[in-house]
Amino acid sequence: MTAVKPPLDSRSEKLKIHTNEIVRRMFVATADGNYIVARLAFFHQLPFDFYWLSLHALEKYYKAILLMNGRPVLQYKHHLAPLHQAVLDLDPRLPIGELIDPQIGHLRWIDETMDAWLARLDRFGAADNRYATYGYYLCEDDLFKVDQHVWNVRRCCRLFFQKLASNDGTEIVIDNV
Repeated sequence: MTAVKPPLDSRSEKLKIHTNEIVRRMFVATADGNYIVARLAFFHQLPFDFYWLSLHALEKYYKAILLMNGRPVLQYKHHLAPLHQAVLDLDPRLPIGELIDPQIGHLRWIDETMDAWLARLDRFGAADNRYATYGYYLCEDDLFKVDQHVWNVRRCCRLFFQKLASNDGTEIVIDNV
């Protein structure tokens, strides 16, 4: 006896129910690991690994946000600036704007826009730079910038708007931003 496959629409509807959990496992959990190891790489003077893993952690968090909110991600490849903009386009209230100098004693903080920071991280963390093709310069504030950026983006890894049916059949929209 051959098993009958349900129609594609039925399968895709069942998949939608579990999308956020799948995204959490495939993107958020692996990004968490990348972020932790990136921090270790920074403290062990492994700059290429620091940039590579930081880039990939942020890429995965951004893609998780887009996927959890019903947006496609294949067109973005590994570039952070377009992912950053796509996430901001979801809702301008998201707390992933500029980086803020933490005002720590002897820390040499280099002011740069978010666009400049993302471009530098894209360049230093790119696969093409694994063999020092473009070189790098590791600034002590980069760890603080990665920390700030990761925590601002990671806390946005959720469904922004939920639709629920009330007892009387009307639809209620919950704003989770």
